[in-house]
Amino acid sequence: MNCGNHAEKKKSEPKVPCLCNGFGHRISGMLKELLRAKLIECGWRDQLKALCKEVIKEKGIENVTVEDLVAGVTPKGRALVPDSVKKELLQRIRAFLAQHST
Repeated sequence: MNCGNHAEKKKSEPKVPCLCNGFGHRISGMLKELLRAKLIECGWRDQLKALCKEVIKEKGIENVTVEDLVAGVTPKGRALVPDSVKKELLQRIRAFLAQHST
């Protein structure tokens, strides 16, 4: 959906709130902050730091690049996010959409 041209919206499209008025940025920021807090709370951030240290140790501090770090840590980091954190974030998103899609 293009927020700049609501007239083009088809009746078959689901009603989704327009987030281009700055409200979406505030919600996005709140969700990011919630996610950050939950990941710290469950120890995920510490686990990710340990993974980064492993990659640096394997490659050597002089030989590792940011790209190496991202490639070595991203898949494991995503897998380490607890299901409870994923579920809570998804519930918050669904609740927001339910409240604002009238």
